[in-house]
Amino acid sequence: MKAQTAAFYFSEGMEQLRLGDAEGASEAFRLSLEQNEAQPEAWRHLGISLLQLEAFWEAAKAAEQGLVHQPGSLPLLALRAQSLYHIDPKLALPAYEEAAEAARRHPDPAAAGITPAQMEALLGMLYEEIAGIRYESGDREGASEALRKARTLNADRFNVHNNLAYILMEAGQYAQAFEALEEGLARFPDHPDLLLMQANILGEQGEAEASVQVLERLHRAEPQNVNISIAYGRALLFNNEAVKANEHFQQMLALHPEERRYYRTLIDINRMRSNFRGLHAVLERKVAQFPDDEALARELAESFLTISEFETAHQQFDSLSVLLSDAELARRAAHALLFGDHNEEAVSYYQEISTRFPQAAVLKREHTRVLLELDRPEQARAVFTQLPESEQTGLLLALISRTEPDEDSRNVWRSRAAQTAWAPLSDWYAMQERAAEGQIYSEPELSSLTNRLLRYYRDQQRMVSGQVEVMLEQQAQEHPMPPPLREADQLRFLTEALTGITAFVRKQTSAETAQAYFDALLSQWPDSPLLYEAYANWLERRNSPDAAITALRQAVQLGARGPEVHHRMGILFEQSGEYMEAALAYERALSEDSRYSAAYRSLIRLSERETDPALSLEQLADRWYARFQNNAGNDMLREYLIETLHKSGQTARAREVTRR
Repeated sequence: MKAQTAAFYFSEGMEQLRLGDAEGASEAFRLSLEQNEAQPEAWRHLGISLLQLEAFWEAAKAAEQGLVHQPGSLPLLALRAQSLYHIDPKLALPAYEEAAEAARRHPDPAAAGITPAQMEALLGMLYEEIAGIRYESGDREGASEALRKARTLNADRFNVHNNLAYILMEAGQYAQAFEALEEGLARFPDHPDLLLMQANILGEQGEAEASVQVLERLHRAEPQNVNISIAYGRALLFNNEAVKANEHFQQMLALHPEERRYYRTLIDINRMRSNFRGLHAVLERKVAQFPDDEALARELAESFLTISEFETAHQQFDSLSVLLSDAELARRAAHALLFGDHNEEAVSYYQEISTRFPQAAVLKREHTRVLLELDRPEQARAVFTQLPESEQTGLLLALISRTEPDEDSRNVWRSRAAQTAWAPLSDWYAMQERAAEGQIYSEPELSSLTNRLLRYYRDQQRMVSGQVEVMLEQQAQEHPMPPPLREADQLRFLTEALTGITAFVRKQTSAETAQAYFDALLSQWPDSPLLYEAYANWLERRNSPDAAITALRQAVQLGARGPEVHHRMGILFEQSGEYMEAALAYERALSEDSRYSAAYRSLIRLSERETDPALSLEQLADRWYARFQNNAGNDMLREYLIETLHKSGQTARAREVTRR
């Protein structure tokens, strides 16, 4: 009786499935299984109906129950795999692998309704999906492993080859990526995506010419494909075919003047090569094509600064600031005047834009700094006092305090500066003033203030260094700031204060006290190049050139920059009779600043005096002449080269350089 009832409900379930009633079918199959659990087909069709109802866990359990009664059943294994896939593809992977293996072993898989090829295709696509999941989670190795397995199962799928090569290339595994591409190209020999990746890998491996050949073939096949066209132009550039690359891009722009990516690529290339005039020319052309692009207009205005056309930059920024009512653009217009050394115009312009943008406190702060640099203390105070106290910076408070004619007013500013991080600088200014009036300071007082200055100098230096790194990453050379307003310029005031206080120690204390002062500071600040420079200065005044040289070398090793430190070292070497070392030090000063006139004069003086052939005027003239061939725009080098050529009797060369 139970068998008949089970058969009845099974038949009812099949009919309900045929009619599309999955819920009714699942109920009928359950009733059938209550009468007889040992029905693998009933479990399978229960699972199928549950799949249609999206009851995936129950469908997987139904398949498991069916496998209890018919182990290794290919349809049930496939059902379980399919159910688990809908829950989590990762859970389904072992089930699909088992089902594919069962299909391979099945004596008659066609009779079971599932062929090995079908199961392998499904498994291969699952491996692709697993690869995507692993890639998104950052597991590139696991992703490439899954794609390799997918490739063995579905070698005729393009995405398998493409994605595997891409992941390997992204991981820097170029040899493996190239092998993956070769296998893919064997099946898809003309596919542009694979060829483009192949060209990229060739370029990364230094085979620029081979990369160009692949991309040229691609470009000819698909001349309208912008990505391929850009890649081809870049490959020409990296293959040292700059002229051909430029011709290519110019031709593409002529054909597609509306395609922004060509302009951006040319801008990036010129920026990378530090060719700012070339970059400016591209921007002008792009602005002509897109005259209503405000961001582009700003970029063009900035480019006038990089090519030193400061008046035009000012006009561009000023016009944009009026058009867009933008205080930052007005500020850049003021910067352009400062770059062009139009200081009077800058002062007037700051006054104008501060009125136009009264809420932009930065304009008044910069106006104050400029007036202080021009030594106009009364005007600077007048502008600075217009700022709300919350916008008055510690540095400006310290600097303004020095401009007041009476002590009470100075103390008011200093009391406010004392509440800021710039208190050490303000205290140094007060110490200078009181020392000039006759006050004597003890070594502990001097050491304490020096420590505070060094500590704040270190903090500021770290902050400025971090800003410089970020700015360089953002191509900050296209957004320069005039010297008085650069963040790094703030270090100048601290450097001057530290130089001043150490000089004060040298003059106002005994040799023993000064030595104790430096010993204590150097033990506390062993990594301070500035302190070693000050120590060297003191040793030099003590007629200890060898010790001073040692201190300066330590300063350089710790990061001291600028031509002055090397020039001072050269002078000390001369005093010690080490003339070759002196010449090398002067040349290092020129490598720091090729327009540092003091080093040129010192080298000429040294060569005129010494009889060593290696230091002769002739050798010096030859060396500078060779340097001039690669740096003909250096007017300082040109001037001293002509002088040296005349002094060494090389008049023909002197005339040649003069004509150039």
